[in-house]
Amino acid sequence: MMRILSHPMFRLLAVNLAGGVALAVLLVGVLLATDAHGLRSLIMQDGSPIAAIALLLGGFIVTFASVMMGTAIMGIGRRQD
Repeated sequence: MMRILSHPMFRLLAVNLAGGVALAVLLVGVLLATDAHGLRSLIMQDGSPIAAIALLLGGFIVTFASVMMGTAIMGIGRRQD
């Protein structure tokens, strides 16, 4: 287990995963705080608002974490000028 934690590629992916999760949590928080297009009102009227927020957050996490990890991997081969 310790060998995988010391691998630079694993660290690169873990750092970018954490960044994507943080960005997703921030954006969902902003969407709910500002009640953009009545989203918070709609979610709170539901019978189980926690499930709706969890699904929204899960979608955002998958999207933003994947984008950040993908751009990190694609940027590996770039030359530094």
